[in-house]
Amino acid sequence: MEKAAKLGQLDFSIVAVYLGATVALGIYFSRRKQTSSAGYFLAGRNLTWPFIGLSLFATNISTEHFVGLAADGHRLGLVAGGWEWMASLCLIMLACVFAPQYLRHKVFTIPEFFEKRYGPAMRMSLTVYFLAMIVLTKVSMALYSGTIVIAHFTDYFTETDILWGIGILTAAYTFVGGLRAVIYTDFVQSIILIGGSVILTWIGLEKVGGWSELTRELAATGNKEMMSMVKGPDHPELPFSGYILGNFLLGGMFYWCMDQVNVQRVLGARNLHHATSGAIFAGFLKIIPVFIFVLPGIIGFVLYGEGAKDGVHQALITIGEDGKSKIAYDKTYSVLLAELLTPGLLGLVLAALLAALMSSLSSSFNSVATLVGRDIVARWQSEGKS
Repeated sequence: MEKAAKLGQLDFSIVAVYLGATVALGIYFSRRKQTSSAGYFLAGRNLTWPFIGLSLFATNISTEHFVGLAADGHRLGLVAGGWEWMASLCLIMLACVFAPQYLRHKVFTIPEFFEKRYGPAMRMSLTVYFLAMIVLTKVSMALYSGTIVIAHFTDYFTETDILWGIGILTAAYTFVGGLRAVIYTDFVQSIILIGGSVILTWIGLEKVGGWSELTRELAATGNKEMMSMVKGPDHPELPFSGYILGNFLLGGMFYWCMDQVNVQRVLGARNLHHATSGAIFAGFLKIIPVFIFVLPGIIGFVLYGEGAKDGVHQALITIGEDGKSKIAYDKTYSVLLAELLTPGLLGLVLAALLAALMSSLSSSFNSVATLVGRDIVARWQSEGKS
């Protein structure tokens, strides 16, 4: 498919209004004077559970979820959403085990917490590690995946323009307003990204003919197993045992319970009740991505991928280095947007994608500022005075 499905004037207007409103909202909440480090980095330790839960969800969901989960849904089926459901268990652990310890010690950062047990060398090492991880994985991947989708629909801006523009707009309110601006914009952005994603899933199901017709089409092509969330230990990529060992007990526990970007909103909770309730609320929200990100990938498989009656959509075909044609799974989400959404709705869903991107970036920027300010600058200043 040639790049004919461009953003119209209505779509541009919707995206522009969203961007302007987000920046304005963040700057508005930044007007409250930050008289202390807790006020800037932790929103005065006065966050309540609905804001914590929605911010945790919005911080985690970024453009790589839109692109990556749809691609894996197209390639593997609903089992690709197992990562999201395992996160619910990790968030329960955050609420029951980790949050009480963090709040009892009143720390600003996770490295500061580890210093109390393992010493200053551990704090500095962990700070450097977090900074490298945030920049090299969270920020870079979010910007890259978001740019891929947005650039698909416009010739007015290059990918570099989009990357720098979104980064600067997000930084504008994040660095001025601190965690308070991040939390309140996350609250709005989480609602937008869920709503916009539901629109695409709903229209996709209507196009297929509903849930029953979707399962019938999969069965007819011998792919009914794509609707299964659980795979046996012999599955080559996503066995259930791998989710338990790798995602829940190792990677997931670290990501949800010790990653500065995620845990920072829990550190700013008004009290333990709001910290634990916010984490559990986020756990319930993590059930949703299977249906709004992975399921569209399966719909793409039936409508435009290997399961399509009319053959694979041309936009999903790419030529590999060996000269053979391959399926470009990472384009599944872009094709769904281009083929299913009318002007106006396309702008709304792209606004949802931008909401996910900007919420992740703002959280990452705020955490970088906290780590540098508390664990590096403040530490050097205190050592200089001693």
